[in-house]
Amino acid sequence: MKWIAALVVLVALTAAGPGVWWWTHRPTPQTKYYGVSSTDGKAEVQYKLGTPKEVLGPPETMGDYAGSRPVYFVDGDPMKNKNALPTGTDFRSFDAWDYPNTADSGGYITVEFTKAGRVYGVGCFSSTKAPGSCNPFFWASISATVSLRSCRD
Repeated sequence: MKWIAALVVLVALTAAGPGVWWWTHRPTPQTKYYGVSSTDGKAEVQYKLGTPKEVLGPPETMGDYAGSRPVYFVDGDPMKNKNALPTGTDFRSFDAWDYPNTADSGGYITVEFTKAGRVYGVGCFSSTKAPGSCNPFFWASISATVSLRSCRD
């Protein structure tokens, strides 16, 4: 009789093992990327990631660079550097902020905002495309912009 009880316990543990593994590794909705959530505003992003090193201006509309976005250095001196923030502007007035990617010396992380100042998307861009240079989004390691519009905490 004891061997039947031991067999029942063994079968139960064998059957429960995959269920426990699945539960701890099950897919869950991802609502944050690099610690930034779609419900965050500019103040929260600055608190979480710090002051950006660069910001992106609005897209150029004419000429050879139409469609591209000018890059402005937040700490630059407008008298010495043409890529410094224009005089009288603050980085908070821009809708795209760039941060260095600590896992990839040439890469960067871009946080884009809506006109209302909420996070629209977060992108990780890698110059090397080496594994681990960008955090995975869901299960894929990619070098692209991730839209968090539909994600909610």
